[in-house]
Amino acid sequence: MLAIEMKRWIRSKKAILLPIFFIFLSVSSTLAAYYANDLIESMASANNGKIILSDITWESLVNSFFKNSAQMGVFVGLYLILSMSNIEKTESLKLFYLTRTKSSFKIYLPKLCSSMFFFIISWLFGLLSTIYVTMVLYKEVSLERILATSVLHLIMIFFVIIYGFFINIIFNMPFVISSLAEILILIFSSLTIVDSFDKYTGMKFLLPKKLIHYQELFNSDNVEIVVYLMIYATILVVLVWLIDVIGGLKNGN
Repeated sequence: MLAIEMKRWIRSKKAILLPIFFIFLSVSSTLAAYYANDLIESMASANNGKIILSDITWESLVNSFFKNSAQMGVFVGLYLILSMSNIEKTESLKLFYLTRTKSSFKIYLPKLCSSMFFFIISWLFGLLSTIYVTMVLYKEVSLERILATSVLHLIMIFFVIIYGFFINIIFNMPFVISSLAEILILIFSSLTIVDSFDKYTGMKFLLPKKLIHYQELFNSDNVEIVVYLMIYATILVVLVWLIDVIGGLKNGN
């Protein structure tokens, strides 16, 4: 089944479109951040105004990519993944899967694995593009800090996709769930000033306030956040499994 799902991604061209999207997102994010001050100053001078702006650093460019990755990147990526996981698009597609197995997990697990593979590859294209543009524009760039922060950022995106994926198994509403995930990210991002909230949601992984060093990657706070995220994911998986079992019993009767 995994090979079938990989071929579906390739044949649908989504395996090509998603990396292109992340490359475009990366380049546009970094360049927009780099020229932001020039644009604002030109607009202010045109209106005879004066604005004091903070300096743009290489960290600003990388953080701009993380911000857009957490917003547009998650929305587009999650929607494509959920739409690829919808087995009820047509009766023939539904019949294709149900004639092979009655277990939802045997159907959806290969879909999740193949989707995560192509998403991570696409996201890495975006990250590499960000690193390249940043190193072209700035001479001194800490690759170690970018990669360390990227690990935490990608971990959080991984869990967001898992949550959305399993919720979609229950409700089968790819666009609604992707939109809701985006709305929640925007709401939660405004609450990151509350330490306890940040601790239990992992939003500091998704929207890092600063780039960390490698030594900070596996500190106790970060490990604790990952444990909470794993607990949430486990509860959600068990819930979906119970719904699948109950649904199977009802269909059997």
